[in-house]
Amino acid sequence: MDWVEVRILFTIFLMLVIPGWAILAATNLWRRFEVIERWIFAVGLSIAFYPILYYLTRAIFPTLRIGQNKLFLLLASLFVFTAWLLRNNWREQFKFGKYGGPFLFVLAVTLLTRFWLAHNYPYPAWTDSLHHMLLTDLVATTGKLPFDLQPYAPTNLDQYHLGLYALTGSLQVLAKIPAHQALLWMTQTLNGICGLGVMIFLYKRVSPLAGLTGMLVVGLLSFQPALYFSWGRFTQGSSQSILLIAAFATWETIRIWKGDWKKNRSLALALTGVSAMLIAGVFLIHFRAAAFLLPLIAVICVYELTLAIKKKEHWVRTLLSIAAIGIVSIVLILPALVPAMNFYVDRRSTPAQSSELETEDNLVDNKYFHFKFSSLYGLGASKWLVGLTLLGMLVGLFRKNRIVIIIMTIWIILLFTEGMLYRLNIPLLAFTNMTGMMIMLYLPIGVIVGILAEDLLQLFSTNSREKTETQFLWLLLFIGVVGAFYRIEDVQTYRQFMTASDEKAMKWIKQNTPKDSVFAVHTYYWLPDSPHGSDAGYFIPYYADRKTTTGTMISSLGPGYEEVMIESEVVMSLYSSSPDIDALCELGVDYIYDGAKDPFDGSKFNIPAIEKTKNTQIVYQDGGVKIYKICD
Repeated sequence: MDWVEVRILFTIFLMLVIPGWAILAATNLWRRFEVIERWIFAVGLSIAFYPILYYLTRAIFPTLRIGQNKLFLLLASLFVFTAWLLRNNWREQFKFGKYGGPFLFVLAVTLLTRFWLAHNYPYPAWTDSLHHMLLTDLVATTGKLPFDLQPYAPTNLDQYHLGLYALTGSLQVLAKIPAHQALLWMTQTLNGICGLGVMIFLYKRVSPLAGLTGMLVVGLLSFQPALYFSWGRFTQGSSQSILLIAAFATWETIRIWKGDWKKNRSLALALTGVSAMLIAGVFLIHFRAAAFLLPLIAVICVYELTLAIKKKEHWVRTLLSIAAIGIVSIVLILPALVPAMNFYVDRRSTPAQSSELETEDNLVDNKYFHFKFSSLYGLGASKWLVGLTLLGMLVGLFRKNRIVIIIMTIWIILLFTEGMLYRLNIPLLAFTNMTGMMIMLYLPIGVIVGILAEDLLQLFSTNSREKTETQFLWLLLFIGVVGAFYRIEDVQTYRQFMTASDEKAMKWIKQNTPKDSVFAVHTYYWLPDSPHGSDAGYFIPYYADRKTTTGTMISSLGPGYEEVMIESEVVMSLYSSSPDIDALCELGVDYIYDGAKDPFDGSKFNIPAIEKTKNTQIVYQDGGVKIYKICD
C-alpha cells in the first residue's frame, strides 16, 4: 500500500466519523447507547449525511457549489464542534469494553480483505462502473449533483439515485485523486462495513456475541457482499451498509416514544430525526434498497403497535412515532422522490421504452425477470450458509429470541414477494427482479446465523457462560481469519476489463484524436435492447473523454438511446466476415478499439476482415491494444 492509498483511507475515516459524531454529540444521543453502538451510529449517520446534504443544497441553493474549501471547512467545523461538546467525555468514547477487541478485529480483517482487492485491481470492474465513474467525476468537478449526464450523454437522471456520488465525489475532491480511485476505495470501505448493521441490530436485541457472529458471517464467511466488487454493484452495496442501522434506529425510536415521555422527550425527538436521516440515506443512495428496507420497518412497526394495543398502553404514542419518522423521512427525500416518481410512473404507464422492461407486454416472459431458484446458491449464499439459516429459523422459534427470528423470517418472505411481483404483469409494481433481492439476503442471513450462535451457546454451555463464551470468541476469530483468505479470492477476473496497457492507449487517444471522435467497441447485449461494452474500450468515455457506440448502462433513461441502439447494431457486423465499415462511417464513427484483453464473452472482432477494408489503417498498436482509423 502506497502513501496515496494511506491518504485515501485517512480521508475516508474522517468523512465517515466526523458528521455522525457531531450529530450524536449535539443531540446527546450517545448517552443512550454503549460505545460500540455509538461508533456504528456515527458511521451510519455520516454515510447518510452526504447524500442528504447534496440533495437538499441542490433543491434549496441550486447555484451553490460544494468544493474542496467548503468540504474542508465543514468537516473542520464539525470536528471542533464535537470536540468542544465532548471535551469532558471524550475518553468514554474509547472504552469499548469486553467485546471491543473482537469487534475491532473482525472489522479490521474484513476491511483488509476489501482493501486488498482495491489495491490489486485498481480499475473498477464490469459495466455499471462506467457511469459510476462519470457521475463521481461530475459531482467532484461541478460541486453538486447533476440533473443529466452531460457532457458525456443527454441521459436524464431523475429516476437514478445519486447519493453515492456525494460520498465518492467528496472523497475525490478532499483526497485529490481521480474519480475511479475515489469510487473504488469508498465503495470497498462501505462494502467492508456492511456487517455493522447486523452487529448493532443484534447487540442489544439479542447479545454482543450474536452481533459479532452475524457481523463475521456478512464480512468474512458470505461471498456476498464481497462479490459486488466484481459486479460494479456499488450503489446497492453502499445503501445496504446502513440498511439495518436504519431499521434498528427506527425500532429504538418507537420504543423510546412508548417509554417515559417527560424524561425521554428530547431523546425521542432526536432519535426520530436520526432514524429519518438513515432511512433517507438508504433511499438516496439506492431507490430499490429502500424498497427492501420498507417491509422490514413495516414488520417492526406492526409488531410494536400490536404489542402496545395488546398491553393497552401507549398505542397512540406508537402511532405518532411511526408517523413522525415517516413524515421527516419523506421531507428529507422529497428532492429526489418527486422527480423520480414522476419519471417512473410516466415510463411504466406508457408503452415500454425501458431497457429493463424491454418492449414486451407480458412481463412473465421478459428476460429481465427470468431466474431459477437454484441460482440462489451462486448469487445469494452458499448451500451451507442457507442450511445454517434454516437451522437458525427452526431453533430460534423455540428460544427466547423468537421475536427477532419471526421478524427476519417475515422479512425474507416479503423480499421474495417483491421479487415475484412481476408475475402480476403490472409494470408499476415490477420495480425489481428476483436477482436484485437474492444478492442482498446476506443481511437477514447474518442476523439469523448470529442468533443461532447465541442459541447454541446457551444450549450446549457446560461451563460458566463467561468461560464458554471466551472459548467461542477465539474459535469465531479463527474462523474469520480462515474466511478472509476466501474473500480475497472473490474476484471474477473476466469482469475486469481495464489493464495498464489500455490506460496507456487511452492517454494516447486523448492526446492524438479529435475531441468529437467516436469509437466502435466490442459489444454484448445483456438484454435485446441493452448493449454494453465487453472489453476495455467501453471505458473510453471516462479514461479518454471520447464517445463510444455503446453509451452507458443508464443510457435508456434519456434521449440519444435510439442512436446507441442503431450504432450497436451496426457494430455487430464487425464480428462477421463482411464488416460494414461504410455504415459506421455514415453514423459518424471514426475509430475501432480492440482492447488488451479478449472480450469476456469470447466474441472478437474479425480483425483480418477489418484490416482488408478500404480506408482502414492501424494507428496504434501496443501491449495488445489496437486502434484502427476507419473513415477517410
